[in-house]
Amino acid sequence: MLWSIAILCSHGAQVLGSAFEPTVAALQTVIRTDQNVIAVGFAMDALTRLANIRAADDDPQPLLADLQTNLRAILGESPIQCWESLVRAGVMP
Repeated sequence: MLWSIAILCSHGAQVLGSAFEPTVAALQTVIRTDQNVIAVGFAMDALTRLANIRAADDDPQPLLADLQTNLRAILGESPIQCWESLVRAGVMP
C-alpha cells in the first residue's frame, strides 16, 4: 500500500486533491512510529516526492511549503534510518 502511495506522490501533490493533508499526516506517523524498515522507507520516499515534485506554475499551498522547508527534520524524526530514502532526499550519511 505504501509503495502505491509513493507512486501517486510521484505525480505531485495536486494529484492527491483533498487527500493531501491526511496523506502527509499518515506518512509522518509511519516515519515516526513504524518499526518496519520497508514501510518507513516507502513513507520517506513518498514525502520526498511530494516535497520535490510540483508543476512549475504552482504556488505551493501552506502545507506543501511547510513540508518542503521541514522535510529533513521530519525524516530525522524516524528511529529507523532508511539510507536509500534519506540520500534521495538529499541527506548524506
